[in-house]
Amino acid sequence: MVSFDDLQGEAKKGSKVTYMKLQDGTNRFRIVGDILPGYFYWVKGATGDDRSFECLQFDRNTEKFNSSLPDPVKELNLQDGKGNDLRCGWGYRCQVLNEATGNLEVLTLKKGMLQDIIKFAKKQKINPTSYEKGCWITVERKKTGPKVFNVSYDVDPFSFVSEPLSEEDMEKVKDLKPMAEIFPRESAEDQRARLKVHLEGAPAEDSESEAEATAEAMNELED
Repeated sequence: MVSFDDLQGEAKKGSKVTYMKLQDGTNRFRIVGDILPGYFYWVKGATGDDRSFECLQFDRNTEKFNSSLPDPVKELNLQDGKGNDLRCGWGYRCQVLNEATGNLEVLTLKKGMLQDIIKFAKKQKINPTSYEKGCWITVERKKTGPKVFNVSYDVDPFSFVSEPLSEEDMEKVKDLKPMAEIFPRESAEDQRARLKVHLEGAPAEDSESEAEATAEAMNELED
């Protein structure tokens, strides 16, 4: 578990969750609780679907790689189906209050977006995750071209205004779980088994919202 103050934003399955998907236009959310860093491979299965597999050599606490740990994905020397290395990248999962739905949801922050949030928060001397002195964050999503990964995310620096959570929102986060409990780190043995099932053509067990969030993250990895 990494608090916002300790988060670097760069690198040197548990509970059922609902995912927030950033929409074209203005999105407004408030980060609550801790932020869970991760580094993910996107592996194409026998049925053609892509699924994320977390790199087990990536230390969630230090945001660094430890080559002494097993990496089941690397062990298989997998490629993307076109003879290229697997697509991979950082994802920072956190729980947010989604202003549009009013619900507590999980959002995966892209690396560049998180770095902007850290930069603007430090400039305003705000910890966005604080219930008393945190802030709502506004992000503008724009299509920049015809391809699925032609998308930009602009974090509004003027949205970093300290504001306490309302009593209604405090009620929504009173039983908040740590992210590591929602997304427990699987063992190398379990990941090898999951990879085997995926590569042999078993249908995905992800929920529709999780599958959409996974596809969005993969498609926009070039950002």
